[in-house]
Amino acid sequence: MKRRAQLLVVLVALACLIPIPASSSSLTIPVDVRPAPRGPWPAPVQDEAKWSLTLDGIPYFAARPACTVHQADIIADQFALDGADAATQQWAVYIASREGGCNYRAVTVNAATRDDSHCTFQLNVLSGTFAPTGELGRHGWTADLVQRSLTACADAASDLWTSCGRGPWTPPYACRPPK
Repeated sequence: MKRRAQLLVVLVALACLIPIPASSSSLTIPVDVRPAPRGPWPAPVQDEAKWSLTLDGIPYFAARPACTVHQADIIADQFALDGADAATQQWAVYIASREGGCNYRAVTVNAATRDDSHCTFQLNVLSGTFAPTGELGRHGWTADLVQRSLTACADAASDLWTSCGRGPWTPPYACRPPK
């Protein structure tokens, strides 16, 4: 019986690590199977509140956990694929730290602040962005899909960035097409 319980714990742990593609969606869910190219590290200082750098030069929000180099490389790669320059890639890693501590499974629900936000970029369902005509809904993203992997989370956030620039993550927290 004890051996069965140990095996069950191992299977559950493995299931949490392996992203399972959605069968009801035509969207291809990125998984963290290929190594991301090395990001633009070390990052210089940017004019953001509590901008800090790890010893590896990875930007992070001083009051939150920093991303690992591997996590930062994944985030930078997804933004680079959508045309982000090095400064934007570095900013995106900082935002991932600030919003969700680099945890792609992060969820914040708070009815008082109209918050139902998902993944390390805290993509808010209540903003309408996941609606079929919303910035992410048009790409096939859902709140569940962005939590499948860090790659999926960063890919969705970079899709939002291409439509809205830094707006969703900077006051007044609204979509503002990039310049």
